[in-house]
Amino acid sequence: MHMNNFKNLIEEEMRDVPPLPPQIKNNVQGNMGFFRFLGNTIELYLPRVLDAVVASLSGSSSENKSLPKTPQDPGTSGI
Repeated sequence: MHMNNFKNLIEEEMRDVPPLPPQIKNNVQGNMGFFRFLGNTIELYLPRVLDAVVASLSGSSSENKSLPKTPQDPGTSGI
């Protein structure tokens, strides 16, 4: 099986590229760690925050259930 000319070109160019300094690698890994932490935090808490906002805007269904129901007088039409 013969190598593709593009694969040869990539290998040739990679041989000519000097290695990255360790400081750059550490900075990239640090940034990736921060964004991973931020993404995990958002993934964990955002649905709960949205549920709390929706619940506060719509009101609690337990409030409606706790109110005593007064029977209507059968002689009134409910107006």
